[in-house]
Amino acid sequence: MTDTAWTVRSLKTALDTSEAAQTGEIGLRIIEGADPVLLVTMHQHGDLEAFVNVSEAQIAASV
Repeated sequence: MTDTAWTVRSLKTALDTSEAAQTGEIGLRIIEGADPVLLVTMHQHGDLEAFVNVSEAQIAASV
């Protein structure tokens, strides 16, 4: 288990270095608001969008 305290920004930074992001299979951007959300767009799946939220206890995704 890791001691990394994940945030939306640190998760995006980590995913930016992934093969999927580097090859353009996924797009990543942060939607600013009261609680920032990571928008992950999966281009090989009809541009399916997943909204990812990070809290102290969990990482949750919704499509």
